[in-house]
Amino acid sequence: MSLRTISREEITLLKNKRKKKINKIIACIFSLILLCGIGVGTYFYIDHYDNNIKKGKEINTGTKVSLGNSDSNVIPYETLDEYPGIITDGTATDATEEQVAETTEEVTTEFVVPETSLPPVEEIAGNDWYDEETYVLHEGPVDLSYFDNAVFIGDSRTEGLILYGGIPNLNGFCYKGLSIDKLDSLYQIYVPEHGSGYSCFEAIEMTKYDNYYCMFGVNELGWVYLDVFIEYFNELIEQIRATNPDATIYVQSVLPVSEYESATSSVYTQERVKQLNDMLIEMCQNRKDVIYLDTAASVTGEDGFLPEEAAADGIHCNADYCKRMLQYIRYHVYDKK
Repeated sequence: MSLRTISREEITLLKNKRKKKINKIIACIFSLILLCGIGVGTYFYIDHYDNNIKKGKEINTGTKVSLGNSDSNVIPYETLDEYPGIITDGTATDATEEQVAETTEEVTTEFVVPETSLPPVEEIAGNDWYDEETYVLHEGPVDLSYFDNAVFIGDSRTEGLILYGGIPNLNGFCYKGLSIDKLDSLYQIYVPEHGSGYSCFEAIEMTKYDNYYCMFGVNELGWVYLDVFIEYFNELIEQIRATNPDATIYVQSVLPVSEYESATSSVYTQERVKQLNDMLIEMCQNRKDVIYLDTAASVTGEDGFLPEEAAADGIHCNADYCKRMLQYIRYHVYDKK
């Protein structure tokens, strides 16, 4: 029997077929690994989501604003480069009594303001204004339980205050990018026991708190007519009064921006910040039924600007400075006579 000689072209063709076969096998293996990874990831995501839903907790992602009654421990972030929603602690529903006790102890631990180069918060008088015939300064800092019956209303700065302030029982109706003229038209607020998809005005109507903290201004600094800002602020106050006539309403000062931000921006300037704050003080003095709370004093350096180390972007305070603001609030609570 004679052997047939295989040409070089046939050898090359056989090699190519073998390579294609090997490549197909490798591709199949990688596809299986990828599918398994997706499957496992999806399983754990759904399991995590379902567990939190069973516990009645709202999981928010992206730029969606969270913040109804934050009944879980908040994991503080160091910067506000991104604005995630509430992150829950993921505690199992069948936790032991010892675990529950440990969680309770952690929640009630006394809040301590971090050290900074600024003066101690308790020594900062600020530029608060209140009707002395109606209100009196509370003696010493209020207990953390005070925040059970308080709600914070505002934009991304308020969101940061809640997410990174280190106090677990803060409540808030706020949204990144929310401006004071959108309180009845932007439906992104989460309300405890009701879910998401409500406007800020609707959230106010559906709930009742003893103390309301309102902070707007950063998204309105570029407005041509700043007096319109005051008109909308008055509408917010009237909305709160209609729901809870006896509530104490705090109008928080607009926070400063960094010196660099003020010098390089045509919108976020300290001059515009001062204009808004002067107008807010005048509004409070004319109304007499609200308190002007100079929260900005707790994060303002000697030069009048937000310290460079306070914010990565020169506008939104990091965790340390959010804690300073909350400590200032604790020392500047006003009781009705």
